[in-house]
Amino acid sequence: MGPVNMGNLVHNLDFKLETALLGECVSTRNLISYGIKVIREGAFIETTQDPILTMLSIGLEKLHKLSLGAIELELSNTWPDKKTMRSYGHGTLEMHETLMAHLNESAVGKSAYVKGLLEGVSEDRVVPEILRALDTYGRAGRFYYLDILASAPQDWVGPDVAWTDIEKAAQGDPAVSKLQAESFANLGDNASFEALLAATNGRMATSIEAVWDAIVGCGKNHMMGRAGEIIGFEADRAMTGRQ
Repeated sequence: MGPVNMGNLVHNLDFKLETALLGECVSTRNLISYGIKVIREGAFIETTQDPILTMLSIGLEKLHKLSLGAIELELSNTWPDKKTMRSYGHGTLEMHETLMAHLNESAVGKSAYVKGLLEGVSEDRVVPEILRALDTYGRAGRFYYLDILASAPQDWVGPDVAWTDIEKAAQGDPAVSKLQAESFANLGDNASFEALLAATNGRMATSIEAVWDAIVGCGKNHMMGRAGEIIGFEADRAMTGRQ
């Protein structure tokens, strides 16, 4: 079932635009939530890497563009036009930095809860690596090997390298690093390896959830205008319980 429009939710959006906003929120939360689900539950990265990168690169790009659009709507009373939105490209990392700067500025005088969400993202060393990898994949990684076949190789790292960078960042976490040492000390022990894999993937998922929670949490707390409130509630991962 698609989103239900409940009347004039945002005073400067008509019925058609409100419906589009709600529909995009549903799309965003489904892409991110299923990407996280596959990270946590997928057994073999050889079969899940591309689905994860595809769902998360699109989902987080949508979440950032929705948020930046809501902020602009609040400031200018108009949703950014197609040219403006396209100017963001697939640059999730740059959009993230722009959005976080605005939200941190808006957090002055806000609750400790909101500030804690933002601080959690800024202090998470895995977040930049995830966003950098998704940024690269969104810009060019989806067609990395096709372009090699076409004798037009890209000046980017491939999806495998991007994924390895995320894993390395996750394994820098002390708890994961400990399991990695135990796995290396017990080569051939499937239980040790599976514990390391689960912890590494769990650490990645936690970082993505931190970004997701911070953005929707700021939306709910009136930091991205009225449209941002809608995004905060409709794109929230709490809405994914039926999956």
